[in-house]
Amino acid sequence: MVERGGAWVCGGCAALTHPTRRIALSLGADKRSASAESAWAWRRSLQRCAGRADKRSASAVSTLRHQPVRQLQGGIALVAVLWMVAALSILALALAATTKSELHSAQGVRARAEAAAIGDAAIQLAVLELRSTPEAQEKFAHFGYEFAGRAVAVELVPASGLIDLNQATEELLTELFSGPGGEEPALAAELAQRVVEWRTPGLTEAGGDYAAAGVSHRPRGGPFQYPEDLLQVLGVSYPLYDRVRGLLTVRGGGAGIAPQAASEDVLTLLAGGDREQAARIAATRADDPTTDMTGLATRFLGGGGASVYRADARVQLGERSYRRTRWIDLSQNGADGTPWRSFRVEPITGN
Repeated sequence: MVERGGAWVCGGCAALTHPTRRIALSLGADKRSASAESAWAWRRSLQRCAGRADKRSASAVSTLRHQPVRQLQGGIALVAVLWMVAALSILALALAATTKSELHSAQGVRARAEAAAIGDAAIQLAVLELRSTPEAQEKFAHFGYEFAGRAVAVELVPASGLIDLNQATEELLTELFSGPGGEEPALAAELAQRVVEWRTPGLTEAGGDYAAAGVSHRPRGGPFQYPEDLLQVLGVSYPLYDRVRGLLTVRGGGAGIAPQAASEDVLTLLAGGDREQAARIAATRADDPTTDMTGLATRFLGGGGASVYRADARVQLGERSYRRTRWIDLSQNGADGTPWRSFRVEPITGN
């Protein structure tokens, strides 16, 4: 308490009423206010920094959270693109392979057609040349031609120089199946017997083997109409037929084989498999009628005077060789006016 004007007043109030003290108090208040404002501003600044830090942290966390998703999406897109590229590549390769196959097939058809036309023309010339030389008939004959740079070799084989399925003896058929056919002697003899049974009328008991084997057909009891009829004989496989087909006919005209008309393969059979002797006879018989043939099996010799020929034309087209075969009968005229008749044409083959 202080005395002021005869009265006692509170020291605090006196201080407030004193001008100097009021200024001091005012300055202290200002300082405290400024300090408070500064503290408040500093806190606001801290809050803003913290807010920005939180935002950056949240952004970073969000980035970290979404980064694997973006990488996964990018990987899936890359795999999809690679699959599309692979699919397009496979499609392109398939189209290329198909085109190549179709082109190769078309070229093969064209080559076969060309070989057939050239082979037919060469056969016509060879038959015409044969008819102009009667002394060459009923003998194995060979001719060579050239068409537009294509070499053609024609062989005219009289049917009398082949093995006639309808007249050959059982022994000759056994030699056929065991020699060129390559079968065991016992099986060859059995097959030869079945061939004889097939062509002989009235042998109905032979059908029992066919029934037991479960096949629907039975022996014909009549002549073979085509060489491939041999495939109907029980036990004759296609590989066996393919090995002997070049030695067969159904219109030979005799039970035996005429050596002057026989091909080299047939001569090999007659020589007991001696290819050297067969090649020597084939090379000399055309120019030397006294060619020694004593090494041939005389029991298989014979043959008739059939007018039927097998004409084989071999056409060389590039690296491939094609074979055209026609069966010709010189005793009949053809429908096209030719003085011979072509009664059978085999499909052209190539290798």
